[in-house]
Amino acid sequence: MSSEDDTFKFICLSEPTITYALEKAYLDIWNRIAPVNKDRREVLAWLNHLKELVYIAYNIKNNIK
Repeated sequence: MSSEDDTFKFICLSEPTITYALEKAYLDIWNRIAPVNKDRREVLAWLNHLKELVYIAYNIKNNIK
């Protein structure tokens, strides 16, 4: 008398299952981020280096010592 459309399906999600799913999703996203974007100190050092290069180029162009 019951068809497949009338069948009740039960899914049991436990806390470890949800935690694992969230951890896996986080790690998948984290692994897609370029390594240079993960290390803030490295990015700041790179920006500081670029700032120094611009400062040197500006001083050379304008003959400032």
